[in-house]
Amino acid sequence: ISNADEWPQQRQYLKEMLAYYLYGEMPPSPGNVRGSVLESRAVDGQKAVEENIRITFGPENALSMDFQLLRPVTDKKCPVLIWNVFSQEECPVAGELLEHGIALIRFNKEQLGVDSHAFYHQSPCLKAYPTYSWRAIAVWAWGYSRIIDYLEQRDDIDTDKIAVTGYSRNGKVALCAAIYDERIAVAVPCGSGCGGSGNFRFLGGGLG
Repeated sequence: ISNADEWPQQRQYLKEMLAYYLYGEMPPSPGNVRGSVLESRAVDGQKAVEENIRITFGPENALSMDFQLLRPVTDKKCPVLIWNVFSQEECPVAGELLEHGIALIRFNKEQLGVDSHAFYHQSPCLKAYPTYSWRAIAVWAWGYSRIIDYLEQRDDIDTDKIAVTGYSRNGKVALCAAIYDERIAVAVPCGSGCGGSGNFRFLGGGLG
């Protein structure tokens, strides 16, 4: 492309190409995301609040996902960093994010898709949407978008300032989410390698 006006068409071309060769086809937004706060507690001497949240969505509300939202106590809307984690992985810079007025969301991608070749067919998303060609990376990336659907229903999150991150294959997931969800302002894929932000030409054909 030679100018910014040509970018939307080029972006759509790239999205379709990546869906065909790499990610598979994802279902659209289900349009029925609903969330509830299961638990809320003050942290850091009342300077922040940690909420455990559950969202439900999908055909006949068959899918659900839990995540943790850590947000500073402020009258302003908070930018947010959404991070898909390995198990109980903790954020080493959570305090710094809070100091800068940034909220943090942590979620476990395996609630939507099993992280195993042998048992992946048991993934909840594949059962709920059996006619789509998506697989692990796309399924997990879809989870970011469902969290954003929920955040748009809140009045304390600045949905114009959403960043996503993850490490290794979780970094691949964050990048995929940002490609397909234009509500994401910044993607920070860490160590995502081939199939992520690495270049196939130099890193080879493997996805590791």
